[in-house]
Amino acid sequence: TDAGLYLYHEKTGKAHFVDMPDWDTQRNLVSDFFIDKNKNVWISTNKNETGCYVWNYGTPQPTWFSLEMNGGKTITDVGHVTEDEKGNIWIAGHGVATYSTNKKLNNIITPDFVSSKAEISAFDAIAIDKNAGVWLADKYGSAALLLYEPSTKKFTAFTVKNGLPDYKALSLTYYDGYVFVVSKNGISKINCDTKKIEVIISVKDVFYQHFFSNVLVFDSS
Repeated sequence: TDAGLYLYHEKTGKAHFVDMPDWDTQRNLVSDFFIDKNKNVWISTNKNETGCYVWNYGTPQPTWFSLEMNGGKTITDVGHVTEDEKGNIWIAGHGVATYSTNKKLNNIITPDFVSSKAEISAFDAIAIDKNAGVWLADKYGSAALLLYEPSTKKFTAFTVKNGLPDYKALSLTYYDGYVFVVSKNGISKINCDTKKIEVIISVKDVFYQHFFSNVLVFDSS
């Protein structure tokens, strides 16, 4: 919420504010959260700092998780967090960071590295497909979408020339072999094997009203 993080107990029907270190109730807000396989909650906020909050399972409250490394590498403005099949945590903001829950080490793709390779430095969304490909939504650059392959450390850019509705990807969700992309002018899906893009909903289907949602989910059916 705009006021912070609240925990709702379904059995009791009660909710309470979750206190986080150095939290300013007047200025700070929660932008997103992600629950990993170990039930830890990764909380991204609007705090313009090098890290995010992590609520480790079984602990009384979240703690600050710093993404600073020796040598000056860092990532700021964390917006979204996800996890690959190996249990590595991927964190997107101004730059991309990976965190190995086994080795306890950060591996940061710095904004300078990303800019020099793909002309992009900030990301609005992140998703990981079945092939371990990391999909990133461009926030400021010339590509709407990037695919980063950790095995080769190479980027592939996707734009309107590849079939996307526009250059503004707002949300990414992986499901059953496809990455679904919510853009300003529609929703499309990308086959993770063939990389073929298909637009499934366009603005003309919703009376030409632009999409501004950053969340796309699937129900049980």
